[in-house]
Amino acid sequence: MNIETAKKEQIKPFQNSKIRVEYGEKLLHSGEIDLRLSRSQIARDISSPAGRGAMSLNAGQTQKAVPSAAKARTAKSPYGEGAKESIKRGQKLPVPDEVLNGMLVGLRTVQKTAGVEIDASIFMVDDRGKTGEDEFIFYNNPISPCKSVRVSAMAQQDYYSHTVDISPQGIPGRIEKLAVTLTSDGGSFSGTEQAQVDIIDKNSKTVIMSFDFSNGISSQTGIVVLEMYRRNGQWRISFIGNGFEGGLEALCREYGIDVED
Repeated sequence: MNIETAKKEQIKPFQNSKIRVEYGEKLLHSGEIDLRLSRSQIARDISSPAGRGAMSLNAGQTQKAVPSAAKARTAKSPYGEGAKESIKRGQKLPVPDEVLNGMLVGLRTVQKTAGVEIDASIFMVDDRGKTGEDEFIFYNNPISPCKSVRVSAMAQQDYYSHTVDISPQGIPGRIEKLAVTLTSDGGSFSGTEQAQVDIIDKNSKTVIMSFDFSNGISSQTGIVVLEMYRRNGQWRISFIGNGFEGGLEALCREYGIDVED
């Protein structure tokens, strides 16, 4: 897999398209334009009331430019806490029975350094220690072939930066491990003020486990947040939260993806 090619494919549909760009009633541009939008900007614009549906750009289509101001990530979780258990780094626990049919992993990162984008990736590692290219789940391949793992980037002002929707019982038996990771683009994690992962019961809409891993990450460009693995036929979670040198490329090598030099 060529990592840079995979990442760049995200913006190909928006490059060199013939579009009209309007602000109110004023025509700002018509014709060829090299439109390069960051993933965070795309997520922010399509989630705002003014921007919903704005990213369906086709040749000749009119696009209204919507001014957007940076918004701070809200401090209030959309989920109740219930009987939440606070987790420590290195702790390993069984996946509770009540979430085997559906759990949500909420990833919260608050970044104070401008220009740094955080991405979430999930590696579905098989019994040979390999991750198939279609089972490397990230923003350009957000849903696993089995439909049991889905990653979503949230809007800039939302409580979580990313969520991972997992249905453990739907994951093929040959998959032994899921690694939930974060990588930074445009800088390191040194400017991260808060890093937290919540395990959420989708049925009750409550947080049942919470792990703050803000301490111990600094100059790295990758983080292994947690691993969900099988042990004696049962799913367990290992809460790791450690920085990883080398970013996405190093993580790919760690979890069995052959990376082209």
